[in-house]
Amino acid sequence: MRAVSLKTSAAVLAFIGGYGALIVWFKWADVYGAHFGTAGPLVLINNAFRALFIVYLFFIVQAPGELLLRLSARRAYDDTPPLDRLLLGFFAGTGLWHVALLALGLAGFYSVPVAIMLTVPAIALAALRLPMTFGSLAAPHVRERLMGSFISFGRWRMVAFCAVAVLTLAVATELLAVKGLYPGGGHDYYTHYFSYYKAVIRTGALGPNDVWYHFYYSKGAGLFFLAMLITDPLAPQLVTFCFIGVAALALFRLIERIAPATLWPWVGLILFLGLYIYTPGPQLNRNNGGWGDFEKLHELNTALTTGILWLTIAMIEARTQARRLWAVAAASAVTAAILINITIAAHLGAIFVALAAWHLITRQWHNGMLSFALAVVAGVVLFAHLTLNYLATGLPNDQGMLLFWPFADVEKLHQWGALPDMLIIHHGTTGLVANAVPLTLTTLKLLARCLRLDLLYPLAAGGAVIAMLAVARRQAALPGKATALNLLIATFAFILLLLAFGRVQPISFYRYSSLTLALTISAGVLLWRVPTWPARASLRDGYGPAAVLFACAVTAALTYSLRSGALVAVHGEAWRFATGVYSIDTAYSRQDGWPGRLPWGGIYSGARGAYAIVGPNTPIHSLHVHSYCMLPNCRMEHHVSIAMTPDWDRMMFGSPEDAREVLRASGRNYFLFSRELARDLGLEDVLPMSNLFAPDNVARYLGIRWTDGNTVLLTWLGPDTIPLDEAWLKDYRAAVAASRTVQHFPLAAMKSIYQELRATPHPWRSFKLPW
Repeated sequence: MRAVSLKTSAAVLAFIGGYGALIVWFKWADVYGAHFGTAGPLVLINNAFRALFIVYLFFIVQAPGELLLRLSARRAYDDTPPLDRLLLGFFAGTGLWHVALLALGLAGFYSVPVAIMLTVPAIALAALRLPMTFGSLAAPHVRERLMGSFISFGRWRMVAFCAVAVLTLAVATELLAVKGLYPGGGHDYYTHYFSYYKAVIRTGALGPNDVWYHFYYSKGAGLFFLAMLITDPLAPQLVTFCFIGVAALALFRLIERIAPATLWPWVGLILFLGLYIYTPGPQLNRNNGGWGDFEKLHELNTALTTGILWLTIAMIEARTQARRLWAVAAASAVTAAILINITIAAHLGAIFVALAAWHLITRQWHNGMLSFALAVVAGVVLFAHLTLNYLATGLPNDQGMLLFWPFADVEKLHQWGALPDMLIIHHGTTGLVANAVPLTLTTLKLLARCLRLDLLYPLAAGGAVIAMLAVARRQAALPGKATALNLLIATFAFILLLLAFGRVQPISFYRYSSLTLALTISAGVLLWRVPTWPARASLRDGYGPAAVLFACAVTAALTYSLRSGALVAVHGEAWRFATGVYSIDTAYSRQDGWPGRLPWGGIYSGARGAYAIVGPNTPIHSLHVHSYCMLPNCRMEHHVSIAMTPDWDRMMFGSPEDAREVLRASGRNYFLFSRELARDLGLEDVLPMSNLFAPDNVARYLGIRWTDGNTVLLTWLGPDTIPLDEAWLKDYRAAVAASRTVQHFPLAAMKSIYQELRATPHPWRSFKLPW
């Protein structure tokens, strides 16, 4: 007993010590900040520590969640299977962490010491439970239950198990290399997501900042910020990988309810992880970056909605005394999901209201009241989120701009400096609504893409045919009524969401709709399990699922990757970075095969040269949105993403001297223009419409601080600048004339709006817009 105790104590101390070593490594080595361009063993070791952090993050989230569940339903928690206990604790912990981190961020307490003080107790708590946790997972009955999935393979049972285990491990490892470790993110991430994350870490606070609309989108990403404080700026993708891994296990357990003791749960697990490895989408979506970027928040949304689906089904099917356990975990996950992505409240709210109505109508009172309680949680968190937004910024949410504008606090938006950008977004949203996808076959195609049927049609279509044949032969039965009900309601709720909102922004909604991946996989498996006619077990539950897995893999490969060789390129780059052949700099610059990437990846050569002149954390306002700069502490700012100044109208409509004064006061003294980008991708900024940057005036006030012959860094005329010559002005004038931004910007309307506002006493209030 003493030897066991000493061994257990050593394991606990080693686990806590490992976390301490991880913190020391990231703060001492600082590979991102101090060795951005370094390749070799340093990068390999750093990636090993990054992968280790994923494991620690799981327990950081899970330990407080487990404590909550033990306090609320201890007996039911102890009676739950070991894997379910781990997953329940994780989902229960998500809400606790995101509420706490939101409060700390709004109070301005984001710092490394605070992050360490928050996470070390969670690691210690997890360490104390670790021996019991792994002991229960290694119990004989757990191993036997897993092996039961392969009973249909008879004497080949062990071989089949080993093959599936190796395939699962290979897929998970590939996903870790490609999406978990490799620096990426794409256009939106390079231009504004990452800028907001950096601003939060730099200031230590979540409050509204210059990257204005991400206060509405990303302030709830508390674990992203916590992980960045503990590790480095590449942390968001580690957090997402952790969440996706947990969601895959939740999907596994969900499908076990549909098809117990079969190969189907493993098929669902492998499909879920495997389809995330390379995610370009159809051609239009491929050109716009595809989907499944782990640096953004969409995939946290996917993970949480997958978990909520599983938790809700288990809650409904649980014994009366155990329902509270699942309901508490579901409520916490719902809270986290809405704080991370406010728009998911509509989807979750619709699901819970429909479930409550069904169960109350059918006199299932406990399930009805619990479903209603979850709907109330979703509504309360949504209301609190909107209220916080309004109090902080003057608008509940920018996505509901057309609905919320009559109630906007225009004075507060003006003081923030976001008013002109808000007006531009309102104008753009009006146009998007007018040009929404029509309710024709085009909408059906959009729905099919958003449900990922182009990847999963062997599973979904094959299951539908099998189910219809069974119904026709009157040999059909639902394998789980609660599961079928939840999947049906969740699917209809998503369809309503697409009809109401998805048609307006189809490209963005396609990225958002990754939450349907688990839903479609689960529904497809359920269809395959509808028949009750006699069949050989090996065909129905062994070789059949394996054939479906193979067919879906071939479908995805032919649709997205093999025809272009892109997946091979992505795979090669990912492993060159994972093993240290590439530096972080090289990885960001090499994005071959990734959907929607430009030849320079995440670092434009002209931006690199300009950054070398101005130095860290100095704003550079670029006249192009594709002049990415992912170098450490590079602040490349772009049109619309950045709120520049409350005196926007003085900058745009005032004299050149007024505009110069306004820009200097806001800290903007450097401006980037590229002949190459202007020629190939266009000039995408409103400054050239101001009197200061007008082609006829710009040479009187600005000169070249640096140039590589293609890109110029402009600043105020002085002894360290070169005057603009006629050849440059000719190219600049042509770029301004050809700019779609300049051609379509409602300049006259914006001028009239500001003239009316300036003639109005403060505080300014909402008014009818001219478009």
